[in-house]
Amino acid sequence: MEAPTALKKLASNYNVHLYHNDRKFYRKYTNKVEIHLSRKDRTDWGLIHNLRVQAHDLGDRVRRERWTLNYYTNSLDTIEDIISQANEDGSRVFQILWFPPDVEKNIILRQNPVEWKWGVKVAHGTSKERLKEFVERNKQNVNLDRAAKHELYPEPSHYRVTRPYTWGYCLFRFKDEDLKNYFVFSFAESVMQETTYLQRSEVQNEQ
Repeated sequence: MEAPTALKKLASNYNVHLYHNDRKFYRKYTNKVEIHLSRKDRTDWGLIHNLRVQAHDLGDRVRRERWTLNYYTNSLDTIEDIISQANEDGSRVFQILWFPPDVEKNIILRQNPVEWKWGVKVAHGTSKERLKEFVERNKQNVNLDRAAKHELYPEPSHYRVTRPYTWGYCLFRFKDEDLKNYFVFSFAESVMQETTYLQRSEVQNEQ
């Protein structure tokens, strides 16, 4: 899958690494700009302050992780402006991660063929008895993530075994869309998010 031509040109002009991501950032942004901060920029003033204000004004998002500042945006003009600001301040944009702008926010892309194509995230506080009954009836057609397994099939000594409701979020994957829809209908009050997993080759990125 090729990055949009304008984005590739921008990354090339500034000698910035460009990589694809498997999903939209925060289910909203198509680009993440990773800035490695210079020593003088490691306070909450200067470049960090300026980019936080800019993100607030433009509806973008900023997240700091120690000496790295991640800026999330959908605008190529903003990316170029960030690179210029970072260079002028002695910091450096190390890489840009991108996701196809025409692909919906509930899509996650995989390199290999996908067996469990549909996913449903269930909120905490859901009846474990009801969930387990559903899973037991459809064992061959439901895949549980680690959290769901831990909630429904805990070690006998674990304290969560006494809780009637889930403690955390759980993800259930399905091969069949009809069964996924039935699960969503059955647990509608607890469904937080639906996701579709696609192989990259299934997605045509219009540039």
